[in-house]
Amino acid sequence: MTIDQTTANVLTDLLRELSSELDLHYEDEDFHALKPTIKTLRRAGILMMDAGHDVPEVYHHVMGRFERATRSQDSDPTAEFHGVQPSSSTGLSNMSEPFDPNISSSKYLAVARERHRAGTTRLREELAWMLDDEAYDCGLNREHVYVLTNPLNWSAAVRNANWKARVFLDARINQRGNAEIGWTRGDHEILYDEDFLARYADAAQRHDAVPWRSLGELMWWKGYEMMASHAILRQSPSATALLYAHAARLNDLATYLARHVTLVGAVTINFTYDEGHLSSVDFVPTIPPERMQEITQERRRRTGERMREAVERLVPKENDPE
Repeated sequence: MTIDQTTANVLTDLLRELSSELDLHYEDEDFHALKPTIKTLRRAGILMMDAGHDVPEVYHHVMGRFERATRSQDSDPTAEFHGVQPSSSTGLSNMSEPFDPNISSSKYLAVARERHRAGTTRLREELAWMLDDEAYDCGLNREHVYVLTNPLNWSAAVRNANWKARVFLDARINQRGNAEIGWTRGDHEILYDEDFLARYADAAQRHDAVPWRSLGELMWWKGYEMMASHAILRQSPSATALLYAHAARLNDLATYLARHVTLVGAVTINFTYDEGHLSSVDFVPTIPPERMQEITQERRRRTGERMREAVERLVPKENDPE
């Protein structure tokens, strides 16, 4: 079989996607689900080299990751996947009142404004603007929420079955320390794009589909890491109240989505205290770990099947050099 440049480009894109999949989810995980896909990609890489095409560096990265992980798994068959551990920083002064989920975000914002304007615990300008803006709604993008919950943007299969589209409300912290909360990108990478119109699902995953923010992003918290740092390390009452306001609004969003879509799961902010001091803040799933593992494994299975089918359409099995 001869692989032309177009096919080589498609295979390169698939290799990049698989590389991202491995780096995000398979630090210590059983690679069994992806073994057929990786074998197919290895065959494709050999055919690319035989045809004189340059094999991208990511090809060697994928194969190296797979072989190392396989050796590690063989040496420890009981190894389990462990996600990123929550960060923990201990406060040194002032007591922190615990977060109360029954208090509204608007109330917490009012408390933060009162403390900030009193002048005793003023915030830096990068955070103070949130309190200066009376209309600030903790980064909630109501328009994007409306688009997500509008059945006209769901797939025909979902609507014809009289179902609601499945959504996992996730979050990630970008390199600038801002928190991005939405249904298409997040640390858990759980996406049910088949429940939506293809053009909407594709647009929701691109940053350039709409001006300013991604269409799949429902909340954006500018300065989240700074906010958390001031609340934990400096034990700032103003920053703590501001952080609590965002946590309350995130819970509001999850409650709203649960009424309008099939909310498979969501993240919330978990606050940990040490002798009355706020000591750590982290995004955590609201569903049990066992269910979270089931959802993640199902997503990996679907991803593996999709990538393998895409490769096998380009590289017939009979050309397997093994």
